[in-house]
Amino acid sequence: MGNLDVMVKFLEVCPEAIEDVTVRDETALHLAVQNDMFEAFQVLVGWIIRSRHEAAQRWDKELPSWVDIEGNTALHIAAIRNAHQVVKALLENLCADHINAKNLKGMTALDFQLQRQEDERQADNKRDYRHAKQSRRFASFLASQC
Repeated sequence: MGNLDVMVKFLEVCPEAIEDVTVRDETALHLAVQNDMFEAFQVLVGWIIRSRHEAAQRWDKELPSWVDIEGNTALHIAAIRNAHQVVKALLENLCADHINAKNLKGMTALDFQLQRQEDERQADNKRDYRHAKQSRRFASFLASQC
């Protein structure tokens, strides 16, 4: 029996455990995303959707929007980790208020994605600048040899 099977069995025996959080207020969804465990994330979401527990509807609506001690939802964590599959899955199931939720630094998940793109653009520009500078040096060296 694999870890995911054990997780499902555990939730079947103790469904309220889905609401348990770490000392950093991280849910199982946070932990799955944070640890790049997309399959575990899928199993958790699927279990929540299929659960017949009296709190299942509330879990389905609320759990994805629970925040950790930094105010990050699972969507924030997915955006920070650049976990496209998780972001897509969450965007399909969250309402606009949850999608646009801000963490304690005032950032939305989209802000993290935009910041990543800007950082990548700046890194590309630095690489291009270094390459151009090296090319000029090389051209200058070749010209001095003639």
